[in-house]
Amino acid sequence: MNAKRVSRLMGSIWIITSLLWATLSVLGLIYGLRWLENMRSGLEENLGLVVDSLGSVEGIIVETSNVITATYQSLQTVSTSTGDASDTVTDMRPLIWKTTQVVTGDVPTALDGVQDSMPSLIETAKTVDQTLTWIADFKIVIPIPFAPDYVFDFGFSYAPEIPLDQALEVMSGNLEGVPDDLRSMESDLDTLDANMSVIRDDLAQLSENITSLNEQIAAINPRLDEFAQNISAIEISFSEMQETLPNSFLTAKRIFSGIMGLLLLTQIPSLYWGWVMMNGNLLSEQEKS
Repeated sequence: MNAKRVSRLMGSIWIITSLLWATLSVLGLIYGLRWLENMRSGLEENLGLVVDSLGSVEGIIVETSNVITATYQSLQTVSTSTGDASDTVTDMRPLIWKTTQVVTGDVPTALDGVQDSMPSLIETAKTVDQTLTWIADFKIVIPIPFAPDYVFDFGFSYAPEIPLDQALEVMSGNLEGVPDDLRSMESDLDTLDANMSVIRDDLAQLSENITSLNEQIAAINPRLDEFAQNISAIEISFSEMQETLPNSFLTAKRIFSGIMGLLLLTQIPSLYWGWVMMNGNLLSEQEKS
């Protein structure tokens, strides 16, 4: 009697345990498939975001590369223009030297000579002016009976508003101090030449700096191109992963369903033996034997 009770108790425990495992198998199958489906949806969404982000990054890199290329070309033009400007300033310095020599040396010396000779020129001009006035006023009148008088002159009229000697005196007065003023410009022209030298050196240095900067900028583009290629390769990999993700999860669902189904099937023998033990059939067969 005690053996039957123990057998029924063990059978009941075995049946309950098997039913629990079977229930867990069914629930595991249902919720496991849902979990896999949610995971698949989440991964697909995240992979889509990653692919879109990588595409945006690749586009930004390409645009940056284009901007750098345009900047490189612009800086190259600026560098060339700056170098040309430096050469132009260099070519201007001999002209400044020659201008300095003429303006502060040759012209003042010539003006000094003019001023020195001006008194004699004024006297000569006064004589010329008097002579021209006399010639203009010269006239011989010969009376002719029963006819108009015969007038002889040189047919020359001379009556300037300002006599020639006075005009030369005015010009001489205007030239007073001009040679000294021109000579005083030498320091200004020397300063201009020095400034032009500084500008030339600064432009040459600026051209070198721009060229060096341009070389560094030019070295960036190959790295950006390589980075863009790597991003593109990663984007392709994620896209392929996104395409194969449904099949992969379908396989995972099948494997998981198979495992849960196998676990459920393994409970059938346990249920059978638990039923047998609970009804005492196994013990009856042992007693008969």
